[in-house]
Amino acid sequence: MIRSILFSIVFLFVFLSSHAQLSLAGGTGMLNAFGVKKTFFGLHLGGELPQNNQVTFYGRLSYFFPIQEEDSTQAVAVGNDFTVSPYQINVNSINKTNFVLIEGGTRSYIGNGFDNGFSGYGGGKTSLMINRINAKTDFYDKSKYSLDESSLGEGTILSICLGLQGGLKYTFPALGTIYLDASLDYILFASPSNNNISTSYFPNQRILFVTSLGFRKDFY
Repeated sequence: MIRSILFSIVFLFVFLSSHAQLSLAGGTGMLNAFGVKKTFFGLHLGGELPQNNQVTFYGRLSYFFPIQEEDSTQAVAVGNDFTVSPYQINVNSINKTNFVLIEGGTRSYIGNGFDNGFSGYGGGKTSLMINRINAKTDFYDKSKYSLDESSLGEGTILSICLGLQGGLKYTFPALGTIYLDASLDYILFASPSNNNISTSYFPNQRILFVTSLGFRKDFY
């Protein structure tokens, strides 16, 4: 997953740097999923390509740090040979889930536009969401037992989302732009990597609410 994220960052930078005017941005963010009683905190990097002072294309990569489940589950470990007694034991494990969002879309600016002063903006977007579920187990005697990996509930969920975004920004001449925006995303469909994935942090109602605060630097 780390390699995929790095590739996305490099691709975004190369794509934007091939144009005469581009903007690079970065900052923090929060993700709340309806039906999930946790807030995920993270970081984002992005770029924006203006078509004129009122319309831009943008892309953003956001990573939201893992949160641990409140309740543990039980994985299964089996003996390395048939002389081990008992031959099968339960091992407590606890899962952690993170969110990665790769999004892109268009923005329309009102007010002073993309380049100047105070403006509002909004538009539609499409996102690829990646949830990675990892498990940490309690101690067990690895010289006697081997863990049944399928009982851990680990895996990846890939989702496609459609959404709307809106925000406010202020551009300081020759310095850069601060911005605050929010988006509402609907998960169209999700594909788990296996049937044993176990997480309570995947949205039950398929709706995500993401807020971002950051700084944008324009290059000409």
